[in-house]
Amino acid sequence: MNQSQTIAVDIVLLPPREAMEQIIAINKNTPAWGPLALDDYLPHLSLAIGCIAKERMGELREAVASITRGFSPIPVALFEICFVERSSGGKNYALRAQKTRELQKLHEDLMRGLTGLFSEDAARASVYADPGEEVSEPDYVADFGAQYSFASFDPHVTLRNKEEPACELPIAFTASDVTACHIGEMVTCRKKLFSVPLG
Repeated sequence: MNQSQTIAVDIVLLPPREAMEQIIAINKNTPAWGPLALDDYLPHLSLAIGCIAKERMGELREAVASITRGFSPIPVALFEICFVERSSGGKNYALRAQKTRELQKLHEDLMRGLTGLFSEDAARASVYADPGEEVSEPDYVADFGAQYSFASFDPHVTLRNKEEPACELPIAFTASDVTACHIGEMVTCRKKLFSVPLG
């Protein structure tokens, strides 16, 4: 892991183990750009993304706990496959979640509530990287707020498949925690930083 002074952070919902294992199996059974797993490259649903100084991580945890205190555990239904075109060619596939009122509100409350803590000015050194791993410029940190939030929020769990996977949907689960993860290459969740309970 790199030793940067700032950390690129993804605030996410993590599926419970059974749903995680279903998503990992979908990714494994179709040619993929890389793995998903229970302890690294975590399947996740992004709610807010930003960069923060390491020494302010405690403040971030307190802020997330305060924002989420009024929420109960949130039902999530992954109901269809979607994709975006990769700039380098090929496609990135995902399982789109139904955008419920509760999920939208949680996203918006986190985006507004973390404005004073989060910066969109992320650098490569802010991204989690294995020894010797090269990572690209994390433009997606700024892009999330500008292009994929509020009315443009499209909740999903990203797969790493190169081809459209065959799978049985919906995958339904209840998310009981909000988790902060250290972002790796292409908005992968590499390391859990902290979790706070919903409700």
